[in-house]
Amino acid sequence: MNLYDISRFLGVCETAGVPVPQAPLDDKLYDESRYTGYADAWVRPTDAAQVQTVLTAANRYRIPVTTIAMQTSVTGASTPQGGVVLDLSGLTGVSPQDAALVRPGTILLDYKRSVEALGLFYPPDPTSQNIASIGGTVACNASGALSYLYGPTRDYVDGLQVVLPTGELIDIRRGDVLCRDDTLVIPASLPYPRLAHDIAIPLSPEISPSWRDLKSAAGLWLSKPMDLVDLFIGTEGLFGVIVNIRTRLLPLRDLFFSLMILVPDRRTIVALVQVLDMFTHPEREEAVCTNSDADLSKVFALVTSPAAAERLNLIRPACMEWFDAATSRLVSDRSAPSLYGRLYIEQEYRPGTGADSYLEQWTDFQELMADHGYPLEIEAAVAENQVRAMIIERRAVPELLNKRIRPGLTKAASDCAVPMRHLEGFLELHDALPEGRTYVFGHIGNAHLHANLMPDDADELKDFRAILKDLAAQTIAMGGTVSGEHGIGKLKKPLFELMASKATLDHIRAVKSALDPNMLLNRGNTL
Repeated sequence: MNLYDISRFLGVCETAGVPVPQAPLDDKLYDESRYTGYADAWVRPTDAAQVQTVLTAANRYRIPVTTIAMQTSVTGASTPQGGVVLDLSGLTGVSPQDAALVRPGTILLDYKRSVEALGLFYPPDPTSQNIASIGGTVACNASGALSYLYGPTRDYVDGLQVVLPTGELIDIRRGDVLCRDDTLVIPASLPYPRLAHDIAIPLSPEISPSWRDLKSAAGLWLSKPMDLVDLFIGTEGLFGVIVNIRTRLLPLRDLFFSLMILVPDRRTIVALVQVLDMFTHPEREEAVCTNSDADLSKVFALVTSPAAAERLNLIRPACMEWFDAATSRLVSDRSAPSLYGRLYIEQEYRPGTGADSYLEQWTDFQELMADHGYPLEIEAAVAENQVRAMIIERRAVPELLNKRIRPGLTKAASDCAVPMRHLEGFLELHDALPEGRTYVFGHIGNAHLHANLMPDDADELKDFRAILKDLAAQTIAMGGTVSGEHGIGKLKKPLFELMASKATLDHIRAVKSALDPNMLLNRGNTL
């Protein structure tokens, strides 16, 4: 990097009032994956106009820019590879006039609490919500446990203010700009400052699978018609810098109780998840039933019969979270040696009705499953302190695993998902991973699991990564994805290249080139 150009760039920023901290860069060079990069300087703007100044100057002097905020990515997405770090952690706060308007550096949990105080609900709930910025969650289309019922972040973004890589600002709401044929056109009059000509963004004719059919955060999400807002969600900062977010808020969430179901074997968890999934997503029934054994087919027939409509009509899991036997022992001493794993569920119930009638139906469901050869042991938490204890136990898993990482090493981790009809084969792949070194947990209601392999030394880490690459290849063969929620960033590019065709990669490059002709913003992510 030409230090003279860096100096001139920083001079432009300082003249415009953009904060240029003099503190060392060290803690801006890595993310939660422990992947470390390098950079020449960092800036910390406090408003959208300052972000425009930064990106305009960066283009003038050809300075690569990497955006960060709370650096909670686990894929190296916020790790710089030279140039300047653009720190958005100073862009915080919620509009006092409109709770749906929030700036990107705001901590997600703080935002959720602020809208809850107004009787409103923002559903996305990634495990890192207490430390992640809401802008980061939009950039990777974060999900979480409740996305099983409510959907991912994309479903709750109604508009964005984005600074394009060349420094222009666009303010867009859903429906403002839709694709024409296979081209998405940003009118020259939309950005500020106004452009000399329209920006034509080529779109692939492909359509991404429904999120309900395959939970995926790998590559571009494509729909027909394609909305310009969606181009900036889940693309890890490739195409612009989000400086303001308009959310879609729901009425306050209903009360809920928690269930922890102890599962004796793989056959039982597959049956349990697929049957429960029919209560929440009946549209998946046909695809799942065609892959079922005879006993399970009888259960499917029973729970979908008119007689069951009244007996089980209240059952509707808000989430289904899985902990294999090793992970269960990590978080609880209640796990029997023969346990295959535990399934965590939240069941909402309407205010004023109480939980009893819902619990009775769960008891009926437990008996029905046992009658057909699927024994279950269910622990219920109804009191607020019991529910809170179960939630804390569930959310503690990633941190507990990170504490087991040996100094100087990282864990080898996967983020794969498959269509629900392949759940049994997907679990079988995970059961074949190295015994005693593997911890598997995740969002099994979406057939989305995280395998964590804990190495003792660098050679073993290399071996474990090769094992997970093979797992990814077999996942892809099932019609699955190498990333269900974390994205690709820099670390998962080799896995993404197993999944993406040359045409797919060329398309992403073409979109990038249309918006970022100098290829300066968030270099190394995905491509």
